[in-house]
Amino acid sequence: MFVRVYDKDNDRFYKSIVYGKLNQGYYQQAILLNPFTCSFELVDYIDKSEQKLTPKYAVINSDQNGWVTYEKTYLLKFKKYCKDHGFKDNVESFSGYDEVFQNFDFMFRLLNEKSVAKEQVNIQIRKPEDINIWTYISTEEDANDFLKDFVGFHDSIIEKIVYEEDYGQRRLTVTFDNSGWYGIVELCFEGLIAMNLIPAQENFSREIYGGTLVVKDESIFWADDVLQNEEMNFEVSYIKALNLKWRKID
Repeated sequence: MFVRVYDKDNDRFYKSIVYGKLNQGYYQQAILLNPFTCSFELVDYIDKSEQKLTPKYAVINSDQNGWVTYEKTYLLKFKKYCKDHGFKDNVESFSGYDEVFQNFDFMFRLLNEKSVAKEQVNIQIRKPEDINIWTYISTEEDANDFLKDFVGFHDSIIEKIVYEEDYGQRRLTVTFDNSGWYGIVELCFEGLIAMNLIPAQENFSREIYGGTLVVKDESIFWADDVLQNEEMNFEVSYIKALNLKWRKID
């Protein structure tokens, strides 16, 4: 599971693999790795300081491959560990990586202190499982490198668009054909926020003359026109999402 997190105290965003989730609904918390502090942190799903009940993190990819779930009697050993150390926990369920839950000392410290430096615990640092299949665009430099290789989308055409929606997942995959310059690529926009499509009308060419890729606040903005910054309007086709990855398919 991969999420974008809003760090309200420092007014910034970051992305993290979810190492585990405690409880559900209003009381749900996630174990995340904050790259700014280099620490594992226990983050509430809901910002309880606001009446709007705004989520603190949003799902990019809901993949839970390799996760385990513990409830009821399967939590008794951990609850006894907490009790023996003078702490009454409020964990009613755990879903995540088994090595995380089985590290009782880490879990206990996280519940008490809300943050544990990653060098103080022996937990595998994880990356998205498909990172060897897709190239992730995480920074403006990544975006500029792609634009350079793909000639700024010049002369490319949209061959296919596939939208997939599931619980906690909104994904848009767009196939661009730029065979005259680079080849055919797939761009996968995960955590879709907004989309506006203006197809070529009759007697108009399908080729795109230029494109824009902007990385801001750990989100991505694409448009089929050369813009100076993110500008969502109905004069251009655009896509905004929490994450972008791409691969060459021909």
